[in-house]
Amino acid sequence: MRNGNYESSDEGGVEPHYQQGSTRGLYTYVYVNGDEHFLPKKLLVNPKRDRTYNAFLDYATKVLNPRYGAVRNIYTPEGRHRIRGFEDMTPDGRYVACGRERYKRLDRPYVFFCH
Repeated sequence: MRNGNYESSDEGGVEPHYQQGSTRGLYTYVYVNGDEHFLPKKLLVNPKRDRTYNAFLDYATKVLNPRYGAVRNIYTPEGRHRIRGFEDMTPDGRYVACGRERYKRLDRPYVFFCH
């Protein structure tokens, strides 16, 4: 049912027409692989800006500016799981950005350096 410029959403609230069909972005915290002095950067995973996972990796490269070059892989802080797409990421998740090199374990866990 249309009411001016607004249409009722499924949650019973009113959603502006320009937000219909949009998805919310999610914030993540990303560390640089092997750098124990690097504090995590808070990155927004925005489906409108980053239409593909590779576009997000390019955005992460710009923001993090790692010494090893481009970000090409993202892992969980324990290094057990490789993130292969947006569906593997969680809101407020913590991740480690790597280039083509392997995941490097630190003496202390990456999550020790949280904000």
